[in-house]
Amino acid sequence: MVYLVLNVLLLLNYVIAIMTDRYADLQESRLGLFYDGLVGSMVEYKYDSTYGFLILNFLPFNLVNLLIAPIFIFTKNVLFLKQLNQWLTVIGYLPIGLIVTVIFFVANTLMLPFAYVIGFLKKVQLILTGKSSGHYVLDLVYFVALGWLSLTLNVLIDTVFFMAHLFSKNFESIKEGFLPDGLTFDDFLLFDRVLT
Repeated sequence: MVYLVLNVLLLLNYVIAIMTDRYADLQESRLGLFYDGLVGSMVEYKYDSTYGFLILNFLPFNLVNLLIAPIFIFTKNVLFLKQLNQWLTVIGYLPIGLIVTVIFFVANTLMLPFAYVIGFLKKVQLILTGKSSGHYVLDLVYFVALGWLSLTLNVLIDTVFFMAHLFSKNFESIKEGFLPDGLTFDDFLLFDRVLT
């Protein structure tokens, strides 16, 4: 009888040690695992080329769905529905796209002086470390003279590219398999159950 009690206590202690070790492993990457599970569940909310606007529209714009839903319900022309869906999606997300673009532009513009100073210091460091040649000195002179113009043009070009790619369909799909070695998606679900 004593042997059975000691055996159960020893096995229970062993299970607790295994769970503690596994919890410590998962603790380090808990945020990444959470986002991995979140991204993994996004397949359920995948954009539909015909009805995506109705599914993914957000407040207060989703009130428009009440007016548009009959068109989607009673129209049988799939090509028309896909084109309507594409236009409504662009129009619906355009305000957010413009706001994000303005934030992008302002943040990049505010970083211009820092970029200029850091670029200047890096070029001076190259000259002072003994790696100086006529090329580095000439590069510093060009940067002092035309650095502001170059950085400002880069901000404008980056903003145009940012805005142009907001509604681009040329995006890479999310690839599976970026979990840490030895972890599976089931481990993430177990970890999620332990936390909640």
